[in-house]
Amino acid sequence: MVIAMTCASILTGLIFYNKYKLLQKDNFTDPLTGLRNDKALKVYLSQKIKEAYQSGKPLSIIIIDVDNFAVFNEKYNQTIGDKVLGEVGRLLSKDNRFTDETFRQYNRGDEFIIVSSNTTITEVEIAAERKRKFLAGANFLIGDISYNVTVCCGLSEYKMGDTEESLLERANYAVRNIAKKKMERTLRNMYLNVLNITYYVF
Repeated sequence: MVIAMTCASILTGLIFYNKYKLLQKDNFTDPLTGLRNDKALKVYLSQKIKEAYQSGKPLSIIIIDVDNFAVFNEKYNQTIGDKVLGEVGRLLSKDNRFTDETFRQYNRGDEFIIVSSNTTITEVEIAAERKRKFLAGANFLIGDISYNVTVCCGLSEYKMGDTEESLLERANYAVRNIAKKKMERTLRNMYLNVLNITYYVF
């Protein structure tokens, strides 16, 4: 009788634990991309910062932002945009090194974050450029139509005393600056093209 009650108790405990783990996984997973979400990012990055502080080993992050994604959604609609984001997330998850973990920043966002353990800013710059190029070269086939996107990458490396917020903010600052410069260059090229058209017309 005692053995049966003990077995029943263990079985109930295992069922509860499995349900808890599934709930935790759902709570930490972005449903669109299957990547870990920003809740998981906070927990993971906090742990990695502690490890970097204690071990002295490098820690770097990449923020990947899809260029002009609001304009993309307006042009093609949000359903297409969500499908493209899902494919971007899938490609990024396949490109992970064993030292990397990839997250989607927000449930409705177009930013992805890669946390790279034991990686310097120089090393992560190489990884970021590789990701930028293969995403720019990817064709996202939705139905019978192929879509393309480009991205900006902002980088930062852990410095003594950094918090999750300060480490992310430096990378955010970098990606915003790059996006601004790309936009200025695009507008300048559009202006020059207009001048060229005007020149040839006259």
